[in-house]
Amino acid sequence: MNSYYSGTGKVYRLNRELGRGGEGTVWELSGEPLLVAKIYNESPDGVKAAKLRHMVAMKNVSLEAFAAWPADLLLDTGGELCGFVMRRLNQYVPLHVLYSPMDRKKLFPDKGYNFLAHVARNLATAFHKLHEAGLVVGDVNEGNILINESGLVAFIDCDSFQIRHDHGRYYCEVGVPRYTAPELLRLSSFEQVERTGNTDSFSMAVLIFQLLFLGRHPFAGRNASNEDIDEEKAIRQHLFAYSLRQPQPRLLPPKDAYDLRELPQSIVTLFHEAFETESRPMPHKWIAALEGLLGDMQSCSHSKLHFYPVAAKSCPWCRFREERGILFFLDDDLPQAHPGADLHSFVQGFWIDPVFLKTPASMMPPNTVDGIPPQTSLNSYRRRRNLMLLSLVLTFFVSVAWYWFAPFGILAFLVIRFGNLFPAIRKERQQREDEFAAARTALDNLHGQYPALEHEVTVFNKDLAKYQGMLERYRNLPREFRERKKLLEEDHYRQQLETYLSQFRIAHHLIPGLGPARKQQLADAGILTASDIGRLRSTKVSGIGPAYLQRLEDWRRSVSGGFVYVPDATALQQELIRLNKELTAQKLQMEPLIRNEHKSLSVRRGKADQGVRQYESMFIDLYTRYYQAEADLQALKRAFR
Repeated sequence: MNSYYSGTGKVYRLNRELGRGGEGTVWELSGEPLLVAKIYNESPDGVKAAKLRHMVAMKNVSLEAFAAWPADLLLDTGGELCGFVMRRLNQYVPLHVLYSPMDRKKLFPDKGYNFLAHVARNLATAFHKLHEAGLVVGDVNEGNILINESGLVAFIDCDSFQIRHDHGRYYCEVGVPRYTAPELLRLSSFEQVERTGNTDSFSMAVLIFQLLFLGRHPFAGRNASNEDIDEEKAIRQHLFAYSLRQPQPRLLPPKDAYDLRELPQSIVTLFHEAFETESRPMPHKWIAALEGLLGDMQSCSHSKLHFYPVAAKSCPWCRFREERGILFFLDDDLPQAHPGADLHSFVQGFWIDPVFLKTPASMMPPNTVDGIPPQTSLNSYRRRRNLMLLSLVLTFFVSVAWYWFAPFGILAFLVIRFGNLFPAIRKERQQREDEFAAARTALDNLHGQYPALEHEVTVFNKDLAKYQGMLERYRNLPREFRERKKLLEEDHYRQQLETYLSQFRIAHHLIPGLGPARKQQLADAGILTASDIGRLRSTKVSGIGPAYLQRLEDWRRSVSGGFVYVPDATALQQELIRLNKELTAQKLQMEPLIRNEHKSLSVRRGKADQGVRQYESMFIDLYTRYYQAEADLQALKRAFR
């Protein structure tokens, strides 16, 4: 089924699947470029259906500015509610892509640390606006918040929000533990549990921390005690790994993490209040502090992406690179050698333009000529006309008396009219008719030559297109170098990341909702580590549906937060040298081919272009002659009518 109906009878038709999650599938809609549809895997129960109706009724511009809010309900042919329509977030990507230096380079190549702070400020603004509307997000995580290249923030999965209504609340009964406030984590379930702006503020602070600390989680660190402390336990016990207030901390910041002391004191204070107390700063305080951070930023002279707070004294990103070899921002600092600098000038010197042949209709000159008056004296014409009239008059009157005279009179009229009594008139008429016929014949012959000329031009332009393609490949060798260089870097990054993720065995870690039986099913299918989870998009494992896949991908993202990229500059340099040699060899091989082809095509183009110009010149001349001959003949006919 691909057609659904709104409560008002409007028909929505599904077009293309855009994404699939544990709860439902998001679809593109035919004829609705600004909207998408979410279709649930299972029909919503009565409470969820009532919540969706309430959300559609409370829709407004302010909500839609920060959320993909339900705009219309979707009903199946039986009238049962099965989904809703919402705003399409074009050019938005998940918030967590900002944590990865490679994802940032691919999606936001010109964005530095100041952009992360800018997004954090916009995130706090979005929470503030939603709280003002009486909403609580509840299920906060980096996967249901999207951003665009301007740093604007938008929430998805809004049907899980906690919402007040006339008789109580529609609760949010789901959540990701690593973004859940400790007082909620201590509960056995989230069923009928009231969320507040205070619990949202904990989740928001975790996301802000991850933005400012490039993916690190505030409760994931080095264990300084003998007890087993996982992320959830750390949250429940307020064990903020970066705390500057604990005299004997049980958790310490992980190795190669950004130093909290390099942020403004206002930000440091807010993090401590958010993670070490249960009376947390609300979003408006974060907005003010983050605006102060943005105003406090300074740029590094070594990289256009390196921004840092004044409190840092010097660029921390340069220190990470120089002291540890770690790149948190990838700004093309690898060697840029490639086969030739700008090859545009070479290509311009060997460029050949195509030959353009107009259609006969477009070559047609305007017909603005006037006919030349007859050269034969009009006196002869008038004498002939007078004699014709006289013969008719005499024939009429004489025939009244002698009827037998009528045939003689008519014969005299015909002799005067058609006889060769006035040869000058007939001669000029014949001359003009001959000129008109000759012009028309010449035009017919010229039109007959057009197909051969058109074929010649077409063949030349096809051969020229192949040549121009070779020139473009030559011109684009530097761009090909840059693109393949980028792929090499991405491959090195991916290999390092996958090696890091392969250390995390699924069987040895607590993954929400994934028990021993599911883990064994994954192991039987060869899915053993966090690195293997990516294969689940193409490998079907019995019992692992969209909901479990989402949990596994969330866990994979959480453990990847500890990854730092230390590029192997020597290996990359060697591969770039090989790439440069390969493309330089292509360049040297193409140059003589270009020269030879240029020489041949230049000669052919000269001939073809000369033929076109001659044809166009003859076409215009012959049509001008044809128009004149036609006008002259018509002028004579009008004069001697």
